[in-house]
Amino acid sequence: MSPVMAADVEALESRALLAFTYHGGNLITNVEAQNVYLGSDWSSNVALQKLEAKLDTFLTKMVGGIEIDGLTAAGYNVYRGTTTSSVVGNFTLDKSYPTTGYINGYYLVDTSSFTGGLADSTTQTGFSNSVQGLLQTMINAGTVQQPNANSLYMVYVEPGVIVTSADGANSVVDYYGFHSSFMGTTSEGASVNIRYAVMPFPGFPNSLYGGTTQVIATALNSLTTTASHELAEAITDPDVQLAIDTGDLSYLGWYDLTNNGEVADLSAGFLTINQGFVLQLVENKNNELINPGVVTHTLKAPSNLRLSGSTGTTATLTWTNNSPLTQGFRIFGVTNGVQSLLGTVAVGTTSFTVPAAKSYFVQAYDGPTTSNSPSLSSGSLFPGLAAARVSSALVNSTSSTSNNTPSNHSSKPAVFVSTGNGHYVVSGQHVNLRRTFRLPAATAGVHH
Repeated sequence: MSPVMAADVEALESRALLAFTYHGGNLITNVEAQNVYLGSDWSSNVALQKLEAKLDTFLTKMVGGIEIDGLTAAGYNVYRGTTTSSVVGNFTLDKSYPTTGYINGYYLVDTSSFTGGLADSTTQTGFSNSVQGLLQTMINAGTVQQPNANSLYMVYVEPGVIVTSADGANSVVDYYGFHSSFMGTTSEGASVNIRYAVMPFPGFPNSLYGGTTQVIATALNSLTTTASHELAEAITDPDVQLAIDTGDLSYLGWYDLTNNGEVADLSAGFLTINQGFVLQLVENKNNELINPGVVTHTLKAPSNLRLSGSTGTTATLTWTNNSPLTQGFRIFGVTNGVQSLLGTVAVGTTSFTVPAAKSYFVQAYDGPTTSNSPSLSSGSLFPGLAAARVSSALVNSTSSTSNNTPSNHSSKPAVFVSTGNGHYVVSGQHVNLRRTFRLPAATAGVHH
């Protein structure tokens, strides 16, 4: 379940770094993440609502690069993802806690037989609510995104609630967060493995010594540290709970069996600040700490563009994807110097039915990063494109007007239309602009 260890305790333990092996289990390759805020306080408390907005921004930045790019560069075969608008689960949660005394200004919390707060699993007896049960309720009601192979619910629990896992570990003394999964259903009743991460709220009673605050100074920084840890592990080893429950190690994704850990376990306490948020560092397969910040990379352009199956007005354009970082493709057509976006397809699709155009190119994109293929001419594939006497070109920096007075023009696409006797009208260079001029003899009469 990969609990996050407290930085002050983890610092005392061995720094033997992991040697990660892929065991054949599922990965969340392009995560579809959603923040879910459990507890009615998230709706009624203004300070918590402001915190929600910051955590939502953080999630967008995480899946958009500042967490995932480092994992991609490390070769874990996971890539940038998307987010869905966050949701508040307006449930009344148990905020009780058992105490055995009061010392140095703090209650001593004893959870040895405690069944208050919030359970993780629906299999735990004596608890009134569980994370899994409340998630399934929200899925059934359609208030959260419907689960699929790429879904991940990032669950933040309201302040004052102790979370207890099925193995008895709890948020008072054992962890700041964890990720897990369970077999549930979609709202239509289809069976699905539901993946989620849980971030109990920092501060009393959730803390290592039953009352002290977490190591990170603010709730936001504590939660982003925990969330970055759990998201990294949830997408690289989403079904670790199935391996634990069944003993079948083939459910594991990236995991080190020798040291019993996932990609962020032994790097707890190593932090960085990226785009205004505190994140935990993770580890690569070579036992080195990597910064989960945005990685500058060159996106390889698509290649091998081909046209086939012409109907006279349409054809099928195909190409080859050359980068594992590609999120999708944009298909463009160009006719008479005018560039048009014809459509967008997701990664994995390398063909598109295009309308008639003089030429085409395909643009790969990964967030804001793009790379264009070479242009492919349609040649004589579409006879109807032959223009009468119209030419697309760039206006020279100086041209002779009809009265032979030099005139400066910016280099922008223009259309030249013959008016006879070697004179032409240029339009399209600026709004409402038409000029008549005579082209040099070597150019007049040439049309494209």
